[in-house]
Amino acid sequence: MTTAEIALLISGFSAGLALLALGWNIYRDIILKPKVKVRLQITEILTPGDPPEERDTRVDFTATNFGPGTIILQGIRAKTKKFLRKTKWMILFNDFADPLSRQFPCKLEIGEKGTFLLPYRKGIFLKNDFTKIGIADSFSRIHWVPKKDIKRVKKAYIKDFGGDSLS
Repeated sequence: MTTAEIALLISGFSAGLALLALGWNIYRDIILKPKVKVRLQITEILTPGDPPEERDTRVDFTATNFGPGTIILQGIRAKTKKFLRKTKWMILFNDFADPLSRQFPCKLEIGEKGTFLLPYRKGIFLKNDFTKIGIADSFSRIHWVPKKDIKRVKKAYIKDFGGDSLS
């Protein structure tokens, strides 16, 4: 093998390695984004010594960052889409005065949870006929709540407030 062939072989190997590194950087920085799991439930806030009739009930959104990397959550979104109808979007605001609720924008490290509380009373967003609800992040993605959570919470709303579930 001549010196020119060895140089060409080393150059080809270097170019392949550089392409591999470029591909990994593109995947890591552009494609690979943190995954967030969002849950929805009705939660009672209990204070020791309070009688049961004074329990405070809230709608609880919990988001957990499964990584990789940190993520910034921007807000709660819901959408309604029916067959042959235009999609309608809702933006839900959590209770800014509630000391138990995180506020948006919310930065979550890997493995960290953020809990966002909304009041639970008759006439809230649960009466609307939304099909999906989730939390938007800084990458313009929405992490949707599982459908079973939506069904369970809407069922509890109907049970607590009567047939006022759908508009």
